[in-house]
Amino acid sequence: MTNAIETKKQTPLAELRMAMESKEMKEQIKMALPAHVPVDKFIRVVTTAVANEPKLLSANRLSFYNACMKAAADGLVTDGKEAALVTFGDQVAYMPMIAGILKKIRNSGELEMIDSQVVYAADKFTYRPGIDEMPIFEPNWFGDRGEAIGVY
Repeated sequence: MTNAIETKKQTPLAELRMAMESKEMKEQIKMALPAHVPVDKFIRVVTTAVANEPKLLSANRLSFYNACMKAAADGLVTDGKEAALVTFGDQVAYMPMIAGILKKIRNSGELEMIDSQVVYAADKFTYRPGIDEMPIFEPNWFGDRGEAIGVY
């Protein structure tokens, strides 16, 4: 009878989680992250993203870490709302999403307001570039607005 200790092989996700939670990696991520984003939350969201998209596990690990560091530098979490990690072949790309872009704009302090509107065929819309500072937009709230014809 042997007393060999059986070592359980870790899953690729568990290996990645351990690598992300290593002291060295945490320090690198922490240096990239803005102070208002906790490093543990960032790592937890990244590992959840990987669990939800297994292709990320087989992608080039260096491109994966680079994408994570770009997200960290922007202060966005890869939750699919603020940002996403997307595979292209064996490479991983960081892609800010609309919620993340809006977050960066709001946090910049450079804008007072951001808004968007859909213009329909029956709405009144006037904009003269170089003359008007803002578009003049009057939605036809109480009638048939027709088809969407533009967005501003």
